[in-house]
Amino acid sequence: MKSRSYEKNMLITFLMILFFIIFLFYLFFILTYKLEDYQMLSCNISHYDVLCFPSVSERKIIYANKYLYVDDKKLKYKIIEDKGIVLENNGSSYYEMVLQFDIPSHYKEHDIITMSIQNKRIQLFKIIQDVLEGD
Repeated sequence: MKSRSYEKNMLITFLMILFFIIFLFYLFFILTYKLEDYQMLSCNISHYDVLCFPSVSERKIIYANKYLYVDDKKLKYKIIEDKGIVLENNGSSYYEMVLQFDIPSHYKEHDIITMSIQNKRIQLFKIIQDVLEGD
């Protein structure tokens, strides 16, 4: 049986509508999806606490969060002491803070521990825009 011309147009029309719906779905996904940005901090283990020397922006991040990541494990921390500014270097201020959390057993006293703290959420669209601009 021969296909008629209007039957061929129906298939093309259906495929175009399907493609348009998929395109709208991906556009919505790109505009609304957010990725998390993390700040890395290096601190020193002192007895059962962790001694940090964060900058002003890192200090704000520490106060804004309740959890940090050490060795890909999410840990709840508590700020024991904030001694204020202890060092000023080229216009940058550094604070001394003592944090307490469950330190993994393979770390010993005076080891340097690297922690990750969630900084902010970035839109996927903004990342794509920065890549296209070349920044």
